[in-house]
Amino acid sequence: MCINREYITFFLLLSFVSLLTVGCVKKPVAPSSSSLFLQIDQDAIGKEIERLENIVTRSPQPDASISHYYLDLALLYCHYNNNAPQYPRSMEMLDTYLDVSDKNNITSDVYGLKLLLEKINEPSEDIQALKKNNRLLNTIGVGWVLLLFVLTSIFGLEMPQAAVKKYEYEQKDKAERGELPAPKTREGIAI
Repeated sequence: MCINREYITFFLLLSFVSLLTVGCVKKPVAPSSSSLFLQIDQDAIGKEIERLENIVTRSPQPDASISHYYLDLALLYCHYNNNAPQYPRSMEMLDTYLDVSDKNNITSDVYGLKLLLEKINEPSEDIQALKKNNRLLNTIGVGWVLLLFVLTSIFGLEMPQAAVKKYEYEQKDKAERGELPAPKTREGIAI
């Protein structure tokens, strides 16, 4: 039984290629701390925030040795599983992390998170307008809203929708408490 030289050459070449490709295979790595944050539950978030805040407050001033705690706190404060996210506090922790960390070790993910938090924390014009209208409605009271409703009905003007909704809500609330009969509605406007 004679083994052909071509088979031996093929076998040696195949062995050599397989040895080379083993070095290209990625080694399994332990999960990073950021991937552990994806698995944290609601109850553990509050406890972890408290633990990390204690560590951070014990330090007289922020420094690079505890910088990773600031990043962890920033992630926890804005975590999707957090019952009461605190985006301004998250931004504060992230800024502290960026100030004390080595700039060469900061990833683009951190800068992306910073941009997202800045966008979340900036009040939009719509929200500002809604808050202004809400303050106005709270100061003028229901009596004025009713007067405005009557005047707009007489003159055929359109009443601001927010005032109508507030009036309807208050009438419905009074009706549920038994103070008024249930309001009749037509096309979303109390009559």
